[in-house]
Amino acid sequence: MKRRILLTTLTVATIAVVVFGLPLAIVVRHQYRNEAILQLERHTIEAALTIDNGAMEGADIAELPLVSGTKLSLYRPDGARLTGDGPATGGAIVAAAASNRVADFIGDDGIVVTVPIVANEQVVGVLRGERGPSAFETRIWRAWTVMAGLAMSAVFVAGLIASRLARRLSRPLDRVHDAAMRLGDGDFTVSFEPSGISELDDVGSALSSTAATLGNQLARERTFSADASHQLRTPLTGLRLVLETERDFPRPDRITVIDDALHEVDRLEQTIDDLLRLARNAPVDRHPLDLAKMLTETERRWHTRVAHVDRRIVLDLEQPTDRQHVQHERGSGLVLPRASPSAVTNIIDVLVDNAMRHGSGTITLSMRAVDGGVIVGVGDEGAGMSGNPEAVFLRRERTAEPIAGALQRPHGIGLALARSLAEAEGGRLHLAAIKPTTRFELVMSSNSRSNHPRADRMRTPSDLQPLSR
Repeated sequence: MKRRILLTTLTVATIAVVVFGLPLAIVVRHQYRNEAILQLERHTIEAALTIDNGAMEGADIAELPLVSGTKLSLYRPDGARLTGDGPATGGAIVAAAASNRVADFIGDDGIVVTVPIVANEQVVGVLRGERGPSAFETRIWRAWTVMAGLAMSAVFVAGLIASRLARRLSRPLDRVHDAAMRLGDGDFTVSFEPSGISELDDVGSALSSTAATLGNQLARERTFSADASHQLRTPLTGLRLVLETERDFPRPDRITVIDDALHEVDRLEQTIDDLLRLARNAPVDRHPLDLAKMLTETERRWHTRVAHVDRRIVLDLEQPTDRQHVQHERGSGLVLPRASPSAVTNIIDVLVDNAMRHGSGTITLSMRAVDGGVIVGVGDEGAGMSGNPEAVFLRRERTAEPIAGALQRPHGIGLALARSLAEAEGGRLHLAAIKPTTRFELVMSSNSRSNHPRADRMRTPSDLQPLSR
């Protein structure tokens, strides 16, 4: 591009110089020739005025005056030379002056001017003046040399400007090229610095916006893949347990077996739908939740799996007070927050799975009503953890190095996904206790916004006060 801009500019500049320079050179040539003729005419006329007109009729001819750089010759009207260095016969130019007018001629030998000498209103002689071509050619060549130098300077300056412009244009284009190559290689963090050229800045801004959009889409797809592989494990495990149990201890009622298997398949489909909605920020139809019933179903669903590892899962449901019953009947939504049932189920499943894999002892599912919402807790009787409580929710690949300051307890994407689901439903998931046992709490506000994907103003657990009994 640099070369094309430079060659194009130099070509245009050269054409402009030639188009305007040649006519100017011709004009200068004619101008200097005319000036040389006028100067020779003036000198010849001044010399003619010094000649005695009466001497033209006598035998003695006065000497011609000396004019620097000019050859003077005196002729009779009939063209015969009387004196001087001119040709023996005057020719047509002398004959023209004999008709009582000044004549001039430019030839290869130089400039010739003839001036009539008049006495008693008659032409009695002709004075011929001659100068060589150097009288004007030197000036013409000197002027042309200066013009050529100026033309070359103009082309050189145009080349410098073109080179600078080419660099200015090529640098942002090179950056756009590099950004496009990085984008093609999968680097979606590219950005374009303003160059001061609005068209290129628009292209760079569009490229940066495209990179950000592609990066977000790819991140969502990767997140969905990771979340799906993590979350599908639980219903797949349940389906496997149903089939293995039926294989080892077959039941006579096959319909019941098929219904149980189909129930697990439905959970698989619902999990995929929920994760797709989360990845695409799609709106979700949220309904009031009966968390007590949901926790009871969770305990029943996980009972067999927990028993396979010689552990227990129990419920600790706080019974609502009379005032809670009254507020619930009035539709306050105190103990029935509005959220996606499948999303809340997935959150609780992640917490139970985390407690079963990384904890020990009895897993406890609890729920208690507070002023402004409900708190669902999942805890175990493990040895507890140490470190930064928030680090446990950081999304990390399984092959990644441990995060500095993280809790010393294995964790992957499950808890990060659970927190994302909680925030998408207008709630908040946090680690309530790490010693002596581990306890996670899901806080669901009674005024959770059903049409908003995030709960930016969700109150923290310290803002929620238990109801007095």
